[in-house]
Amino acid sequence: MVKTRNGGFGGYEGYIVFNNGSPEFKIVKGNNWGAGDYGNAGGGNLQNGGPNLTLPSGGAGVTGLYRIRANTTDMTWSFDKINTWGIIGSSTANSWNSSTPMTFDPATGNWSITTNLTVGEMKFRANDAWSIDFGDNAPADGKPEYGGANIAVTQAGNYTITLNIGRGGNYSYKLRRN
Repeated sequence: MVKTRNGGFGGYEGYIVFNNGSPEFKIVKGNNWGAGDYGNAGGGNLQNGGPNLTLPSGGAGVTGLYRIRANTTDMTWSFDKINTWGIIGSSTANSWNSSTPMTFDPATGNWSITTNLTVGEMKFRANDAWSIDFGDNAPADGKPEYGGANIAVTQAGNYTITLNIGRGGNYSYKLRRN
C-alpha cells in the first residue's frame, strides 16, 4: 500500500490477493514493525496498534483480490472485493451496455484481454459496475485515474490491453495494437 491522491481519495491504497479464507492483517506505518502499526478499532475505524484487521469470514468466498484503503488522518479503512475488471465503451464489443471481462494474473497483478476494438472510447471498470472505474485524464499518459476521462481508441483493430494494478498507487495500462 502506498499514499496516493487518485480520484478524490487521499490516503493509502493497494490491491492485495488474499489466499486465506479468514485473513488477518495490520497496516504497518513504515517498512518494518518498529515504526508501529494500525489495527482495527471497529466499524471501519483504525487505531494505533489494536487488534488485527479482518475481512468477513466465509471460507473460499473470502479469498481473492481486494482493494484496501486506509486514511490515517481520519483513521478509517475500507475494502472492496474485486471479482473482475473489464473494458467498456463505444469501442468495445458490448459498447456501454456491459463490461468485456479481462483475465487476472495474480503473479504480476495484471489484468489483460486480447480483443477487437473499433474507433471510439473505452474505460476500465471493476465488477461490471461504476463504483470503481478507471479512465485517463488529459493528457492521456497510460496512468489511469479513478473516474477519469474516457480513453480514446483512434484506430480499429485487434488489441492486447493490459491493466497493471500490482504496484500500489503506481497503476498503468497499455493498449497495444496487434
